[in-house]
Amino acid sequence: MKSSKYIAGFVVILYLGLLAYLYLNIGQGKTFPSRPISIIVHSKPGSAIDFMARKVAEIARKYSDVSFVVENRTGTQGLVAMQHVLDAKADGYTLLGVTKSFLSTVIVNKSKVSMNDFLFIANMVSDPEALIANKSRNFYSLEDLIRDAGREDYTQVWIGPGTGSRDHLMAMKCWETLEINNTQWIDYKSGPQAVLALMRDEAAVYVGNPADVRGKTGLGIISIASDKRLTPLPDVPTFKEQGYDMNESMWRGFAYKRGVPEEAIRYVTGILQKVVLDEEWINYCNESYVFS
Repeated sequence: MKSSKYIAGFVVILYLGLLAYLYLNIGQGKTFPSRPISIIVHSKPGSAIDFMARKVAEIARKYSDVSFVVENRTGTQGLVAMQHVLDAKADGYTLLGVTKSFLSTVIVNKSKVSMNDFLFIANMVSDPEALIANKSRNFYSLEDLIRDAGREDYTQVWIGPGTGSRDHLMAMKCWETLEINNTQWIDYKSGPQAVLALMRDEAAVYVGNPADVRGKTGLGIISIASDKRLTPLPDVPTFKEQGYDMNESMWRGFAYKRGVPEEAIRYVTGILQKVVLDEEWINYCNESYVFS
């Protein structure tokens, strides 16, 4: 009789222990994920990385148990977004949308934030630099551009957003590589403003990305700085094809604050791997003129 009571008591204790285990590991959300995952974006809605992040969130719904929600945290060229992620708990629920420009942001602003504070988990797209011209200039190759720059008493004007920006640095690299000397850089507050100036034929070259010509029949791409041609732009040659070894692109992807559990990293990277194989994502990349 006593043994039966002991067995019954043991079963009750075991049952209560199991309930406690389930409560602690499921009820308190220790099994990942148990709530939506935030994607922190450093720029305003409509920007390239914002659009990319929202497309990822949209396609991820097909494969994820929870939603991915984009949050815009603008300011100081990305430092506000980076600091927000670092201040958040390293539990896997706060993901940072990352661009190549963050590298210069950290250096230029002499911030306490370091890129070593983050663990990069995915490079989603690569957006090659492109030299774009008004079609009225009849620049069909880099040699045409070099020939135009060689005219006497002439300064070839190149334009883009910002001085010291990624596009400006690309321009200077082009001048050195193509051995063009008589050039001038004019910066604009934004890419769209510079594109409008090019459409008015106020400059020889705009340094930007292939997507800048979408819907603008008066503009053409002279060359892109990538290893291969873009599938949706089969007639646009690369620098390498024209004899100049240049490969410059703006990559965009995602990173976590270091210290995030392996379970969360495995889950999110698994979802992102499914996203990049999705036909909707492939169509997005082709329509955006980027490599996946």
